[in-house]
Amino acid sequence: METEKFKPIQSINREQEDIINNILFLHSPNKRIDVDVTYSKGVFYKSGKVAEPTHKFDLMPQTEDTIQADSRDLPLEDESVETIMFDPPFIIAGESYKNNTDSNSSKIAKRFSAYKNFDELKEHYYNSLSEFYRILKKGGIVIFKCQNTVSGGKQLFSHYFILKSALDIGFYPKDEFVLLSKSKMTSFGGRWKRQQHAMKHHSYFLVLKKENCKVDYDFEFKHPEGRTRGLMIADVSNYKKENSNLSDSNKLYNFYLKIEKVFDKETIVLGFDKITEKEVKGKLFEEIQRFKSESDIRTDEKIIENIENLLKGEEAYGCGQRYTLTKEQI
Repeated sequence: METEKFKPIQSINREQEDIINNILFLHSPNKRIDVDVTYSKGVFYKSGKVAEPTHKFDLMPQTEDTIQADSRDLPLEDESVETIMFDPPFIIAGESYKNNTDSNSSKIAKRFSAYKNFDELKEHYYNSLSEFYRILKKGGIVIFKCQNTVSGGKQLFSHYFILKSALDIGFYPKDEFVLLSKSKMTSFGGRWKRQQHAMKHHSYFLVLKKENCKVDYDFEFKHPEGRTRGLMIADVSNYKKENSNLSDSNKLYNFYLKIEKVFDKETIVLGFDKITEKEVKGKLFEEIQRFKSESDIRTDEKIIENIENLLKGEEAYGCGQRYTLTKEQI
C-alpha cells in the first residue's frame, strides 16, 4: 500500500481560515483559539472551518455573545489562556473620516475602523501586546493579523513595529504567514492619477510566542580600520583607562547620546561634556523623558534600566526610538 506523500504547510495562502488552522496545528499548545479580542462579527469562524473561540471580546461588540472589552485591559486572569487572536485596524485616516460624505472616500476606514495617526496605532498595538503577555501561559501564542499601509505619502511598515515591540516585551516571533487578497478595495474609488507605492495585495499573520527568543537579533557593526568614523557607536566597555590615579566615580568623560527616531527618520545627538558617570545618569534621564513620544509607555524604572544598559555599552530602545551612547574619557 502506497503511503500518502508528505505535504508541507506553505507560508502563502488565499484562504485565511486555512492559515489560521495551519498556525493552530503548528504552534498552538491547545490547537484552538481561547480568546478573540477583536471578534467583531466573527468573520474568521463563519465558514465553520475554524472553531469558535471560548472568549469573544470587542471594543464595540457586534454580536450578542461578545463581551465589550478593550484589548489593552482584558477581564482575564494572569497566565490563563494559551492562544489569542488579534485582528486590529491598520488604516491611518485622520480624525474626520467618519464625517466624510463622499462614498468613494475613506472606504476601508469606514468599513474596518481606523486610527487618527500612526502614534495612536503604535500605542494600541504595543499596549495590547503587553496585555496579551500578561494573560498568556508560558508557551502560549498570539496570532496577530496585520497589514502595512501608506499614509500621507509615506510607507508605514507596521509589521516591523509589531515585531520590534514583541521582542521588547519578551515574545519570540515564531512564524509568519502571508494572506493574498482575492479582490482589492481601495480608499480612492479608482481616482488615482499618480502612484508612489505598490498597492497592498497581502496581509500578514504573525505568530508571537511567550518564551525566550531563540534568535539573537543584536548586531554590533565594526568599521574597517582607517575608515572615517565620525560620531558612531563606541564600545564603552573597552575605553582607555587614563587618569588612573582618580577613583572611577570621579573620572570625567564626554558623553554623546544618539537618539534615532525610526519612524520619523530623524536622528538627534546630545553632548554632555566633562562629567562623571554618576552625574550623567540624571541628565540622560531628563533628555530621554523630553524626547519620548506620546505613545511611549515606559516607566521611570524602565528608563533607568535603559540608562544602565547604555553605560555598559549596550543599545536601548523606546517606542520607535533607538538609543546609543558614546563615551570618551578626558
